[in-house]
Amino acid sequence: MDRSLTPIDGDVVVAVVLGELSLKRLRLDGGRPRLHFENRDMPPFELPEIAEVEIWGVVVCNIHWLRPRPGRVQ
Repeated sequence: MDRSLTPIDGDVVVAVVLGELSLKRLRLDGGRPRLHFENRDMPPFELPEIAEVEIWGVVVCNIHWLRPRPGRVQ
């Protein structure tokens, strides 16, 4: 995560929503910021609809561990 970047449309961001950390995709629909779930069954929500929202930073990469992890015995 990079806190120095300004989020742009399509970025995955770390957001604090009502005191909870969350990863969401930022979309600028007609200039209005919306946070989208990656689960398409969940509707997006506009940032002004949520009283307590802070964008902490932009996710620039991710690393996935695949099972089994190296060095682990199962």
